[in-house]
Amino acid sequence: MFWRKSLDHIKTNKWVFLFFIVLFVVGIITFKDYGISADEEMQRRHTFVNYYEYLKIFPIEKSTIQNSEYYYTIQFYDFCVNNYPYKYYGVGIQLPITILEHFNGFRFSSNTIYNIRHFYTFLIYFIAMIYFYLILNRYILKNKNFSLIGTIFLVISPKIYGDAFYNIKDLMFMSLCIINCYYCMRFLEDSKLKNIIKLSIITAFTMNSRIIGALIIFLCFIFSLLLNKKNVKNILFKLLLVLIFTYIFYFIMTPPMWYNPIKYPFEVIKFFNHYVDPIPKSGFVSLYFGKYVPANNLPWHYLPVFIIISTPILYILLFLIGFIDNIKKLLNKKIISSINLLFINTILFIVLLLCIIVKPTLYGGWRHAYFIYPMIIVNSIIGLRWLLKKINKFRILINIIIILNILIVINWMIKNHPYQSNYFSMPFRKYAIENFDNNYWKLANSDALEYIAKIDNRDTISVKSEYNGASLNKLNYIDKKRIIVDYIIIKDWNELDDYDYFIDTNIHGNDKLKEDYREIKVKKMDGIRLYTIYKHK
Repeated sequence: MFWRKSLDHIKTNKWVFLFFIVLFVVGIITFKDYGISADEEMQRRHTFVNYYEYLKIFPIEKSTIQNSEYYYTIQFYDFCVNNYPYKYYGVGIQLPITILEHFNGFRFSSNTIYNIRHFYTFLIYFIAMIYFYLILNRYILKNKNFSLIGTIFLVISPKIYGDAFYNIKDLMFMSLCIINCYYCMRFLEDSKLKNIIKLSIITAFTMNSRIIGALIIFLCFIFSLLLNKKNVKNILFKLLLVLIFTYIFYFIMTPPMWYNPIKYPFEVIKFFNHYVDPIPKSGFVSLYFGKYVPANNLPWHYLPVFIIISTPILYILLFLIGFIDNIKKLLNKKIISSINLLFINTILFIVLLLCIIVKPTLYGGWRHAYFIYPMIIVNSIIGLRWLLKKINKFRILINIIIILNILIVINWMIKNHPYQSNYFSMPFRKYAIENFDNNYWKLANSDALEYIAKIDNRDTISVKSEYNGASLNKLNYIDKKRIIVDYIIIKDWNELDDYDYFIDTNIHGNDKLKEDYREIKVKKMDGIRLYTIYKHK
């Protein structure tokens, strides 16, 4: 009933409705434009291995399963997910895509299936944006205009939006966390059985996606107890129901847990506390202030710095205003009246504190912490509301600045589509390009391979490239068969084998390659060299 009322509110508010229509249409038009990251291929494999466990239970036609390119994986691991080294990666939210593949007999082309995965990732993100608006309007701001502006801030965030199509891990987790927070607030408001079940389902999905998602429900429990001191027995019973239902749903969507129902959740926590790839390929390092630092031993300021330099500067300034205002209210005990805002900021504060003190393994910028970004935006919109209230004389000027900022960022996003994830904020851009991780996903490598396939019609083409195996899936069937990619990361440029082409993602290019190869194509965006194609002389 509440969800229907919320949707009715969106439909009756023409600006809110128009915003979401535009967002959805843009997603529909552009989801095929994005390249394929290595993580997508791995996630698809993880999902297939987990899915096979369900086929052991249900009387479903299994013969077509052998059409899957990952059938060899389950054979190699003796048809058992418990033997799979990546069993701790939860893929419950991705299972519908594999089911769709199965219904089609695993006959989709690689390009088609990854387009489907991109659309699916965007669809969950789109739904999460609706939930984010509802959180702001119903529980935080209670003002449709500010709630819409806050949602626009979240969408017009290049680093986040760019990942909203292909980052089925980090962005999917962020989307689930938004929905999870919404149902936590629903539960804090009304702990009826239907809200308990809804909260349990989304909590299970969130924890399955990333175990750190358990923090949200843990804090929900704490806040529930604080709000129900006079009725402790009743709320404890309801919290017990949430715990039981969550465990059941989590168990159902996590096949590796079936082999060890008690120990598995603790093993997941231990595994990801200080992550080490179970099948090591290379040491994870991050370029940070011009130096390569190990991903498992980062300086305490790594996360705050990366957030600041890759978020539109106006959002950061507004965040500081909003966060300071919230601290003042907390000290004066005024923020207690806004329990949901306190709930959001408690999650944000704990995650930042954990990253600073515990120093978990992070790499690829701050993508592992994207799930706290909506909480940053909540504070940004609080800051904007405070600014407009306190400096009323300059209200028009402030509105003009906000609109100009949004238009400038939108223009950047359009100009650099589909590589928005390489965004750095204007004040830091020139320095950050040279001294911080960028182009992590190597999405443009798909474009490089398509270019090579177009200019070279030989039956067999050998290509050396960094982190590029998944990019082949963007090619048609014939080109995918004739291009052979060696995508092991090159560390010693003094020992080069003879390949037909090199795809180099070094931002400066590579002089050593020029001894045996000639540069034939360079692709850049906003000063970042996405790739250089070298052809053997």
